[in-house]
Amino acid sequence: MGFWRRSRQRPQPASGAEHADDPDAPAESTDLADLADELAVSAPGSGPAIDAARRAAEAAEELAGRSGTVANRRRLARALWRQASAFMVAGDPASALRPAQRCWELCAEILETTGRTAAAAPDVDDVVGEVVGYLSVVTAALEAADLREEAQRVYEAGVAAAARADGPRGRQARARLAVYGLTFSADFFAEARMQGLWEQISGKVREAIGEGLEVAAVLRRHADEGVSETAELARILQVVSRLQTVAGQVADAAATLDEAATLVSGVADRGPALRALLQGLRAERDGLRGYLPASSTQALPLPPQAFTRAARDLGGPPGNDRTPAALPDTVAGAAAAADRFHAHEPADPGYYGPLRGLAMARQAQLLADAGRPAAARDLADQAVRQLMRFSDQPDRLQAALVVALTVLAQAAQATGDQPAAQRAQHRATDISRLLADRDPTYTADLGL
Repeated sequence: MGFWRRSRQRPQPASGAEHADDPDAPAESTDLADLADELAVSAPGSGPAIDAARRAAEAAEELAGRSGTVANRRRLARALWRQASAFMVAGDPASALRPAQRCWELCAEILETTGRTAAAAPDVDDVVGEVVGYLSVVTAALEAADLREEAQRVYEAGVAAAARADGPRGRQARARLAVYGLTFSADFFAEARMQGLWEQISGKVREAIGEGLEVAAVLRRHADEGVSETAELARILQVVSRLQTVAGQVADAAATLDEAATLVSGVADRGPALRALLQGLRAERDGLRGYLPASSTQALPLPPQAFTRAARDLGGPPGNDRTPAALPDTVAGAAAAADRFHAHEPADPGYYGPLRGLAMARQAQLLADAGRPAAARDLADQAVRQLMRFSDQPDRLQAALVVALTVLAQAAQATGDQPAAQRAQHRATDISRLLADRDPTYTADLGL
């Protein structure tokens, strides 16, 4: 089996920044920023894309000059990032250097301001998400100018900022940063395996696969926010697939690539970089075809105690004496339990939210048992999505996620959608390995 052509480059500069709408931004500035964003995807590196980015930066500069609020400085930092990105994609790193440096200067000021002002504390999470989104472009421009020490300082400052943010954008930022190391690890481990060093690296490869799956789980929660986020998730899935290939988990690697390709196929018509990403994913997937088992993956049955074990895990962190009651054995009862957890969710989302997902998975299983696989599949898919909202709590969530994914695989298989069944089953299998390594009793409880 040949490994992929390895690359030491950082991720594509034009992806990975926040782009939430700002209702307080002047219409002209917003329109220019939106045009720059659109052309960065549809015509990256083109003259119109560079011109649009320049005009957006000029408008943001004028606005910040009139009123240097944090919001206006954030808007200017983003416009400068977009301008530097446009030059980098166009192959003109010399022109990218100045806007990249000014972008980071503003980011450092904004981080300092939000870090010391109590009134700005709610904004810290969003600010960190933005800043880390700019790192790949800023560091790439600095490195292209041979300013490697400055690039390293910028990267380390981003890591330190991400470590202080506890919200969803902070978790997203840390996941993005982890992609750097995982990408390098996939290359390093592939080379080591080709040199016959598998015994020395096997444990670290499995750890990297587990970390990659956790990173993908975090990024999956943001994948529908924009094409950059969609591509970002696809790229980390590609890295996970490469690690799985190194580990000899070829069927898992193929299923992971299938998920990545499915994601990108929905946005590939938006621009050439996305089309190229999809072609690359498909080419890697084609390279695995000769090594896949001839028979399709069969969804594994759940033992009776699976839901009980998953519910016990969702009882809460150590020291929490809340243990959920047993889930009902009827479709109506499971639906009522899900509704009850949903009603309580606003008061304590970290506790009731995952329980709602597990109750939905229970209802889906009962629907499948009643001969309604299509309805079961839709509900199981919703259950997986509900549980993934809390993927930052892996110790509590993983057993429930295995259960929901297994129900989804069974229902998809019953409806004749073998690719969906295979993707769900492989995801369940990957998480199951992590659980079994942590505690062997999961093997019997979840039917691993």
